[in-house]
Amino acid sequence: MAEFRRVVLRQEPARDILVSIVTNDMRPEIITAVQQTIGVLSNQTVMEMARDKLDNVQPDMWAKAELSNEDAVFSICMGGANGDLRNLAMAIVGSGEDNDVSDVLQETVNTMVGRIRASLGERGIMMAQSATTVSREAQVVSEDRGIAVPFTTESGTRFLMSLMVEEKTANV
Repeated sequence: MAEFRRVVLRQEPARDILVSIVTNDMRPEIITAVQQTIGVLSNQTVMEMARDKLDNVQPDMWAKAELSNEDAVFSICMGGANGDLRNLAMAIVGSGEDNDVSDVLQETVNTMVGRIRASLGERGIMMAQSATTVSREAQVVSEDRGIAVPFTTESGTRFLMSLMVEEKTANV
């Protein structure tokens, strides 16, 4: 279908449109969404870290959700080091137990996904949402298909939000 649209209808592939939106337009939206969501939940100021500080955030745990349509899969991930995520969970729910850390990650990503899905919908791009999963599997972001934004809270908690677009394959 994507090939038909590209060749016959001479339309830009949906994946390319999404990549353009993510890499050119969504960074400010994500920064605002993270600052508002985590700021309100944790009662702290949340700041974007400089791009050259990206390596200072080494996630041990990730929450990931996907938005998809017939042409593309859009991954939204939040990750952080164990200690940082425990501190964030303590600030939000008053406990740093493993299940609380997992819950905080899942709910934060769910909130981000809802905002992103609404933003894409306003642009005429409809996507279905997957369940959010938490894992220790590293998430890689390719700068030509997405963005990674490091954040810190006023208490020094560091975490990373990433968005990436992939072409949908038959087994996705």
